[in-house]
Amino acid sequence: MGSRRNSRRESFVNAGDKFPAWNLDKIYGREQESKIIQDHINKLSTGTLILKGISGSGKSALIESQNFEDDGWIFATGKYEAHRKNEPYSALIEALDCLVDEWIENNKSAEICKMKSFNTLLEQDVAFLANILPKVFCASKRTCKSRRLEKPSSSELTLEGETKHDNNEKEIGFGTDVYGDASVVNASFWRIISFLCEAKPVVLFLDDLQWADKASLDAIQILATTGNIEGFFLAISYREEEVNEGDRVFRCINYIEEECENVKIMYITDLDVESTNTMVSSILGKDPKLVLKFSQVIHSKTAGNPFFVGQFMQMLRHERFLTYSFLTFQWEWGEIDKMDQLAHVSDNVADLVAGTMSKLPVPSLLALKVASCLGKVIPLQIMIEFFSSHEFLSSSIMMCDAMRSVKLQGLKHFLDSSVEFGILRRLEDTDTYLWAHDKLQCVAYSMIPACFLQKIHTELGKLLWEKSKSDPGNEWMLYMAAEQLNRFVNVDDDSQSEDFAKLSFEAGKLSISKSAYFPGENDQC
Repeated sequence: MGSRRNSRRESFVNAGDKFPAWNLDKIYGREQESKIIQDHINKLSTGTLILKGISGSGKSALIESQNFEDDGWIFATGKYEAHRKNEPYSALIEALDCLVDEWIENNKSAEICKMKSFNTLLEQDVAFLANILPKVFCASKRTCKSRRLEKPSSSELTLEGETKHDNNEKEIGFGTDVYGDASVVNASFWRIISFLCEAKPVVLFLDDLQWADKASLDAIQILATTGNIEGFFLAISYREEEVNEGDRVFRCINYIEEECENVKIMYITDLDVESTNTMVSSILGKDPKLVLKFSQVIHSKTAGNPFFVGQFMQMLRHERFLTYSFLTFQWEWGEIDKMDQLAHVSDNVADLVAGTMSKLPVPSLLALKVASCLGKVIPLQIMIEFFSSHEFLSSSIMMCDAMRSVKLQGLKHFLDSSVEFGILRRLEDTDTYLWAHDKLQCVAYSMIPACFLQKIHTELGKLLWEKSKSDPGNEWMLYMAAEQLNRFVNVDDDSQSEDFAKLSFEAGKLSISKSAYFPGENDQC
């Protein structure tokens, strides 16, 4: 949502020093793209926007910087993640959870007829809500009291996926071939979004489509091309370098481009020298003319990729090539010619980011490595329990000392140091941490020694599975537990193999209830 977006993170970078903070969230050089987006939305009451570009080009930041709320729209967003490929509809559920929660909050004191109309919708899609949006289902039961909503029993939702009604009629849907006929689930998505758009127009942004599950792609394709919803604008983004011709994401995008009536395709390219100079001068608070030569060298090393520019400047700051003078109250830098000795970022950004991370205290780096095995949002309680109860890294003296430091000083202390380095961000006024960019997450994961990978994933999987048993409503934990334990299929212990098989079976049943299938293999970051 808009309010969620505006307060979602603390984005300033101190880099562990006492110099002034940098704001790396601001976007630069996207005035033309922003105007196209606003014009496209202003002229149409419905449509689809497709953003293409390489990692770090600023697709997400471009959409999230638009003032949709000022124009009377509700903004809802969900992001697909590499570590959640097995979780059906993850980004759609994230966006719709916020959207329905806001509708309920805004209308809980509304006239009874409005709540009854929502209640009628919920009754029609009760099985959908109970299986796809369980949190919304529970919230709606508490709020809509004019009629009683009951979650379908296991006898009403059969394994074959048929929803049984009192009149003995059957509505096929939850067990049918979702990739051939997902009419029930997709019709429910369509009905709920249509209803919510009647109150206020909605911009729904689904990010990183290259990691979407097949069921989500089917639903997105239907929403974009079948029956325009008045007041509904769909925006989707994906990384071109991770989508190959002929794969399922490519086919979905291609179908939308050909069949959607009001579709706009936008290529988000890297910044030119002028825009890079604007970015650098703004970060350093100096006149653009004074930093032009400096910016030209940065552009030559980063190809103008906004993420690479930010990472490169942070590296210059950590290396004290960029320093702040408290005599002149200005940023200063060394000889520009010496920058040529530094890495060419566009060719080796992973090494650059890894070099920046290596400046962190060892316990902070260890925390980041463990966190990289999870999703974009770092589940703090899971991390705390992991570091509190496991000593399996004792074979390494350095790792053992790092674990001990985390226990003594607290995990939050070391996560905060990662925030100062710009590796993590923290949601404002909360203890919730998330990665500043998923590229950072992937680099942290690549730094885990191979001999520890299986141990970390196995221990995280066991911990998440135990937590999911005590909190069955948190389906993310079950999916993530299966994802962790399926990373390594060669398990010597037969009893463990049986347990892992049971876990995958549970995740599979949950996926079937959502009209999706749980894959047998998992991609790694």
